[in-house]
Amino acid sequence: MAEGARGLSDPRRSGQIEPRRLTAWTALANLFLDTEHTEEIRHCLARDLRETGYSLAELEAILRNEIAPVFGGNLLSMAGEWALWGEDEIEPIMRRDFLGRSRLTFGQWLKGRLAYPLAATEWNRIAGIIAHDEPSRN
Repeated sequence: MAEGARGLSDPRRSGQIEPRRLTAWTALANLFLDTEHTEEIRHCLARDLRETGYSLAELEAILRNEIAPVFGGNLLSMAGEWALWGEDEIEPIMRRDFLGRSRLTFGQWLKGRLAYPLAATEWNRIAGIIAHDEPSRN
C-alpha cells in the first residue's frame, strides 16, 4: 500500500510499528481464528479497534491489505489456530511476513483474497459495534 492510500501510510517504509497499528493488527488478526467469537469478544475487539483512532475505512484497508494476506492461511488450514493471539505473537509474525517484504508474495496475495470473505462477516459485526458506539466518528 502506498503512502496516502486510503489515508494510511505504509508501515514498511519506516520499519517501525506504531503502537496503535500493532493494536489494530492484533485485533484484526483474531478475525482469522478457526472459532466463532462470542458477543463479549466482539465487543472487546471493537473497543480495541475504536481506541486505535483509525476510521472504519482505514481498519478495513488494514484488514484487507495487511492482515488477510498474512493470517488468511489460518482460516484455510485444516489445523488452524483457534486461541486468541496477543501482540507478543502478532508483532514478530508481521515483522517477518509483512514488514520484512517490499511487497506481498503471490501466495500471500492469494491467501488474502481467499480468506478475506471468510472473515468479512465477523468484521461486519465488529464494524457495526464500532459504528453503533460512536456514530458521529465514522
